[in-house]
Amino acid sequence: MAVQEISAPVFRLKGRDAQPYWYAQFDSSSPVEVRVKARAGVDRLQVLPKKAAIRTMRTGDDEVAFTLAPSCQVAVEPNGRHRALVIAANLPETDVPDAKDPNVVFVQPGRHRRNLKLASNQTLYLAPGAVLEGSVCGAGTNITIRGRGAISGLCWGHYKGPGGRMVHPGGFVHPGGHVVHLEGSQITVRDIMIVGAWSWCLVLDKTDRVLVDNVKILGGHVINDDGIDICRSSDVTIRNSFIRAQDDTIAPKWWCEDLLVEKCILWTDAANAFRVGYECLPENGRGFRNLVFRDIDVLHLSLHKNKPETFWANCAIFIQPSNATAFENLLFDDIRFDSVERGDIFLNIKTQSIVGTLTRSKEAGRLRGCTLRNIHIANSFDAETMRVHLEAADAAHPIEGVVFDDVTGYGRVSAVRTSAPSPRPHRQ
Repeated sequence: MAVQEISAPVFRLKGRDAQPYWYAQFDSSSPVEVRVKARAGVDRLQVLPKKAAIRTMRTGDDEVAFTLAPSCQVAVEPNGRHRALVIAANLPETDVPDAKDPNVVFVQPGRHRRNLKLASNQTLYLAPGAVLEGSVCGAGTNITIRGRGAISGLCWGHYKGPGGRMVHPGGFVHPGGHVVHLEGSQITVRDIMIVGAWSWCLVLDKTDRVLVDNVKILGGHVINDDGIDICRSSDVTIRNSFIRAQDDTIAPKWWCEDLLVEKCILWTDAANAFRVGYECLPENGRGFRNLVFRDIDVLHLSLHKNKPETFWANCAIFIQPSNATAFENLLFDDIRFDSVERGDIFLNIKTQSIVGTLTRSKEAGRLRGCTLRNIHIANSFDAETMRVHLEAADAAHPIEGVVFDDVTGYGRVSAVRTSAPSPRPHRQ
C-alpha cells in the first residue's frame, strides 16, 4: 500500500460541557496510512469504534500510525474521550453538479456568511473547502443538500443564530432558528458537515421520503444542539453518519413513523444518544411507530450522571411517551456501546404526563412493543452502570411488550421478556 500525503481541513470545537476536539476528512479510493501526532503524548490510546478493529503502530512517544479504509470514520483518542481527533475517509466525488445549472446553488471554496432558502427542485452544493456561515431552510419537493463543504454556526452563541425566530407546536420558541431546517418530500442530505451549531443542527419537520447519508454533525459548541431531530415525519432513512452533540444525537419528536437509522456513529456529551418522545403531538392519530435503529456504534455517553427517576436523566436510550401519544413497534438491533461509566443508564422508558408549552394534554402516553436485540455493552461489573428503568404513569398508560434478546454486558448475556405479547414484525 502506498503512503499518500493528504492535506485535510481540520475544525476545532469546544463547548460549555465538551472538551476541545478536532475533525478532519479526506477523499481516497484506496486504503490510506494515517499518522496522528498528539501534543500531550499518547498514554491511553484507543481508536473507536471498536468494530472498525483499527490496528495502531507507535511511531514515537507522541505519534501513532494506522491504515484507514475508504468509507470509514473513526475517533482517535490518545488519552481518553477528551481532546479526540475524528477522521473520515470518504470515497471521491463522481457527480459534482454544474455550477451554471439554474437549479443549483453552488457555494465555492472559502467562507461565505449568508442564509439560504431552498425551494422545490433545487440543489445546494457545498464544494470542498466551502464554509457557509449561516442557516439553510428548505421547503418543497425534490430538495438536495450535498457536497464536501461545511455549514458552520461557530460565529454565534446559544440561540443567537441568524436563522430567525422558530416557533414550534405549543408555542415553544427557538430564537435564532435552526442551522438546517427542511420541510417537504423527496429530500436528500448527504456528505456535508454541520459544525458548531447554535441550536438544533438538522431538523426534518413535516417531511416524508427523506435520505440522510454520510453527514457529519460536529456539535459541542452549545447545549440544545440536537444532532438530528425528526419531527412530524415519515419514511425517513439516516445512514452512514457521524453525530456528536452536547445534547441528544438522534431525537424523533412530535410524531414519527417509519424511521430507519443505520450504520451511524453517535457521541453525546451531556444528554441522550437516542431520545424518542418527550415532545409528543399525536396529529390525526399519528404517533411513534415502526422506528428501527440498527448497526450503530455509540462511542460515549453523557458526562453528567443522574438517577433514572429524575426528569432529565441522560441515558443511552430514553423513551418518553406523553401527551396521549401511542408508541408502537420500536426496534434497537445490533447496537454497540464502546465505553460505559459508573452511573450510565442503558434504557429508561417512562409513560408520563408532561405539563408545559410543549403539550396539549396532561395525559401520559403508552408504549406497546420495544425490542432490544443484539446489544453489546462494554463489560462493567459495577451494578450502578447501564441500568434499566421502566416506569408507567398508571394502568391506563402501560409499558408493554418490552423484549431483551441477546443483550451482552456485565460479563453475561441477558434474555428477558415482559409478559405482554411481542410486537408485530419490524420494518426491514
